[in-house]
Amino acid sequence: MSVRRSRHTPFPGAAIVENGIVIDLNNLPASGLSADRRKITVSPSQKWDEVYELLDTYNLSTLGGRVAGVGVGGLITGCGISYFSPRYGFACDLVILGTGEILTPSSTRHADLWKALRGGSNNFGIVTKFTLRTFPQGPFWGGQTFHTIDTRSNHFAAHEDLIAAYPFDPYVHFINTLLITNMTGSKQSPIHNIFSEPSPLSSHPEALHFTPADPPLFPGLPPNTLRIDNVTSFSREYAAQSAYKKRWTFATISFGNSATMMEIFFQITNATIQPLINLPGFQLSLSYQPLPTALTSRHRAIDSLGPLQTEGNMFMIHWAMAVDDEAKSYDEKIQEWVKVVFQKAGEAANELGLKRDFLALTYADG
Repeated sequence: MSVRRSRHTPFPGAAIVENGIVIDLNNLPASGLSADRRKITVSPSQKWDEVYELLDTYNLSTLGGRVAGVGVGGLITGCGISYFSPRYGFACDLVILGTGEILTPSSTRHADLWKALRGGSNNFGIVTKFTLRTFPQGPFWGGQTFHTIDTRSNHFAAHEDLIAAYPFDPYVHFINTLLITNMTGSKQSPIHNIFSEPSPLSSHPEALHFTPADPPLFPGLPPNTLRIDNVTSFSREYAAQSAYKKRWTFATISFGNSATMMEIFFQITNATIQPLINLPGFQLSLSYQPLPTALTSRHRAIDSLGPLQTEGNMFMIHWAMAVDDEAKSYDEKIQEWVKVVFQKAGEAANELGLKRDFLALTYADG
């Protein structure tokens, strides 16, 4: 038996069991905002942009997914990362047990189940609704800048500096993505910048001020999307760049904070994937995401993720590779190549003392 709700992952087999029963939660209703607007009760069937669209109306937000279309249920039970995680931690309560008994776990009632569900995915019960805290959040500065991939060393250095900053600015959130695709024969480096405290641009961290490519990578389009906007808009912008109707492979790994290790991972990847680049629809994004101790200090957390605070400043990589259906005969070979990349990267990190144990459940395939 498996449980399927609005999901986080697009690769085959996620939340599905072969020759078994799938319990589909996609028609469960949502209760909405509480009378005092301090909590919102959401359904596992909802998408995050639907939740944000309601909260933005009241200048509120909650810890949720960064990309529109990502499912509420998949992200919360996987303890996903939010734009606001440096302030509030990971996104991690009515549950039906195998006996049919209905419980509402919390930090004080059925605490063992509450802990297991926070990061344990759908392995410990069927979650039929989530009650989340809200917090004040108006429009904020963010968007993307676009660069040629040969500028990556500057971005890696800035990424390392931002993660290591002490004290870490809890309003800063950023992702450095390296994109390789055969559709345009290009290698690009979009930088996703978020500064979630509205204020004059001059007060934003200097390390977020990347100079876009000149001339622009995409003729006729702006060199960046930086602006003051709300969570709904930013989440839909990032979703527009993902064509999920492909054969996706996800993987993830984490390392100690090091620009050198960021470059090593790229070099290993670039060398290993060359036989795959000409497959129909090939595209690969490597998203370097910060895990500063400000985030992993575990804001009131009791969950399944373990003592992340003991691993120091880190970054993780979300590997998202896709090909068209015409290349489905390569599924097993792609898996083999991905394993080679991650094995080599793990060995290199071990030699440098930079290998870390944390794996983001929502990015891990198998």
